[in-house]
Amino acid sequence: MPLDATWVDPDNIAPAPVDRRLDGGRRDNEALLVLRAALSLVEAGWCKGSFAAWGLMPVRLHTSWATRYCAKGAIYRVGAVLQCDTSHACAVLARVLGSRPNLREPLQEDDAMIFWNDRSTKPVVIAGFQQAIRELAVAQSV
Repeated sequence: MPLDATWVDPDNIAPAPVDRRLDGGRRDNEALLVLRAALSLVEAGWCKGSFAAWGLMPVRLHTSWATRYCAKGAIYRVGAVLQCDTSHACAVLARVLGSRPNLREPLQEDDAMIFWNDRSTKPVVIAGFQQAIRELAVAQSV
């Protein structure tokens, strides 16, 4: 006997419960993918003072000929290419940064990452990405 959907009352359909552990796992997987891809962009070419650069010249983030990226620009670029959310990857990397600059007002997460990138060196930025990737990988193995 075929199912007849006419008997279903749409007002009485409860949403399926969401298992937060499964959702967190998906977010962690996506963040891990974004961070690994962003790390490869930064390793290939890193810059300060702009999200992306071609040589020493700042360029728009989404230009195909950008050859260098800051930490935040690399994450944004990967998110645009993969068409995925980058907020969790940014939050993990910002959490890893740990030491916030001593300012009168607390920086927003995005500002802290940009501030950190522009006052760091390429090896320090790469080490930050590697630490964030390690933390996510350990969290997934638990």
